[in-house]
Formats: sequence, structure tokens, C-alpha cells
Amino acid sequence: MAEARYWALSLTAPTCDARDELALVLSELLGNVATHAGGGEVTLTLAHTPEGLTGNLVHHQPPADEVPKIPTQIGTEITHLLDLDDPADDALIEALAEGGRGLFTIATFTAGALHTHQDAHSTTTQWTLDSCRCQPDTEATR
Repeated sequence: MAEARYWALSLTAPTCDARDELALVLSELLGNVATHAGGGEVTLTLAHTPEGLTGNLVHHQPPADEVPKIPTQIGTEITHLLDLDDPADDALIEALAEGGRGLFTIATFTAGALHTHQDAHSTTTQWTLDSCRCQPDTEATR
């Protein structure tokens, strides 16, 4: 996990606004692979695009029983939850404690540009960090 983060961060300039977000997103996604999906081989692709820093993480193992996703209610409330004013909102955050808090964090950093696809052999998670405006049209895979 640390090796993947180090490699990914080496692709961004020290002044890149997305470095911290990239480290957190990768930590969470790779941690989910290790903790919830049985570990195994992953392929990480990063590309600087006009939209930002786009990542693609493929876990090369048949999917776990459940599809990783943000609960629908939370997905539609991300903007609202970023400005917590109502103590009742705390219950929504606590509901994420099992199997959702990390994806909520990633969704917050990716402004909704987080997608997961599963087939019989792998799970692919794609995201874009729009805070990165580094060199468009460059790509690296590890």
C-alpha cells in the first residue's frame, strides 16, 4: 500500500493541490481491497486529464459478495453533509461506520466522480480529483 502511494505521489508535482487527496483516496481504496476484498493483485492507472487527475484501480479477483457503493441516501446528500448544521445529520454519518465511511470520504474528494464496476473476474473503481491541474494527457500504470 505504501509503495503504491509513493509511486502515485511521485507522478504529481510537490505543488499539486491534489496530493493529499490522492494519498487519502489511495489509502482508502487499497485498504478496502486488503480488508474487505481478500487482498490480491491490483493495477493502478493514473492520468492527468483536462478534468483533473483520473485514477483507475482494478482488483484482479472475483468480487466479494457485495458491490462497494455509497448508500443512495448519502450519495444524494453529500453536499448537504459537508455543511453539517443539524445534530440529526450526525446519525447519518454514524450509519456509515460499517462499510461506507471510507467511500463517503472518497466521494467527497472526488465531487461525485467515483464509479465502481464489477464483472466475474474483477472490481474496477474509477475516480477523478478535479483539484489537480497538472500536465494533461499523461498516463502511468503500475
